Amino acid sequence: VGSRGENRRRLDRRHVRREKRCQPVRYSGVDSGTLPIAEPWQSDLGYIEAELGWIEARCLRIAFERKRDAGPDDRDARRGAFLLDDERVAPEKLAGRIDVARAYEDALRVAIDARLAVHRATGSELALDRLVRLHALDAFERNVLLLAAAPCAARRFERLFAGLETERHPGLTIDAIFSFAGLSFAERIERRACLGPRGRLVVNDLVDVRFAGRIPAARELLGTEVEMTGRVFSYLLGNPAIGDELADRARVEEPRATFDRVVIPAADKRKILAVVERHDRFLAARAAWGLDAGAARSRGTLLLFHGPSGTGKTIAAHAVAAALGKRVLSVDLGSLLASEEGGELIAAVLREA
Repeated sequence: VGSRGENRRRLDRRHVRREKRCQPVRYSGVDSGTLPIAEPWQSDLGYIEAELGWIEARCLRIAFERKRDAGPDDRDARRGAFLLDDERVAPEKLAGRIDVARAYEDALRVAIDARLAVHRATGSELALDRLVRLHALDAFERNVLLLAAAPCAARRFERLFAGLETERHPGLTIDAIFSFAGLSFAERIERRACLGPRGRLVVNDLVDVRFAGRIPAARELLGTEVEMTGRVFSYLLGNPAIGDELADRARVEEPRATFDRVVIPAADKRKILAVVERHDRFLAARAAWGLDAGAARSRGTLLLFHGPSGTGKTIAAHAVAAALGKRVLSVDLGSLLASEEGGELIAAVLREA
C-alpha cells in the first residue's frame, strides 16, 4: 500500500485505461471535438472523409446495442463481437460503451450538419449535394450513396457492415442499409422500392444492385449487394473528369460559341431558341401533369441537328450549351458502336451526360 498520492495516481491511470477501451474507433483522425464548424468544406474529399467517420461511429454504436440486447450465447450478436475487447462483457461496462459511442456519433453528426449549413450558405455545391439535386434524391437515398462509397475508401467498412446484418455477408447489403437507418418493419417494406430496378439510385446508375440477371425473390432481396461504381465514387471525391472507359472515345469541352455566331436560317434559330428558353416551363408542366415519376431520365431536351459537313451542327450544339450554362460532351459514335462493349459504353455516355 503506497501513499495517498501514489494510490490516487494508480486509480487515475486505471481510469484512463478503462476509458480508452470504451472509446469508439475514430476514422482517419476525425474527432468530434476538432471538426471545424465555422468554415465551409475546402474540398469534397474532406467532406466525404468526415461523413465516413460518422458512418463508422454509428456502426460501432449499433453493434454495441445488438450485443446488449442479445443473450450471451446469441450467435447473431457475436458477429459484432470483433468491436469489443472480448465476447462476454459486463452489462454495466457495455452500457458505458454505448453511452460513449452514442455521444460521439451525435457530436459528429451535429458538427458535420453545422458545417454543411455554413458551406451551403456560400452558394457552393458539394458533389454529393449536386447528385441529390439532379436526381431528386431524399435523405435516405443520400445516405445510401454514402454507405456505398465507404467500402471504396477502406475495406474495414465491409467488416463493419457485416456486423449490422442478421446473416453475415461481405460488403454492403440491403439488410445492412436498413439496419443502419434503423427502419421499422413498415419502413423496410416501403423502402424496398428505393433499391429495386426502378429506384432512382439504380435507374440513374448511381449504385449497382447485384440482381444477378434477375429480380430476386422478396426473401433474397435483403442479402442483395449494393456497390458504387468507380466513376460515381471519383465524382463524389471531387474529380469531374470523364470516366476511364470513355477516355478514348469522348471528351468534355467548354462551349466554344454562342447563338450570335450560329449562321443558320432565322426560322431554324428561333425554333432552337424556343426549345431552350422554354425548357423550365416544360419541366414545370410535366411535374404538374404527374409525369415525373414514370420518366426519371427524360428531364432533358433532345435536339437532332442533321445536314452535310460544315452546315453548323457542332457550333449550334455549343451555342445551346452556352445558353444553358452547360459543358459539351463530344462522343466518337463510330468508335463507340464498333466496340464489343458498345451497349455498356452507351449507358456510360448517358450517365456522363
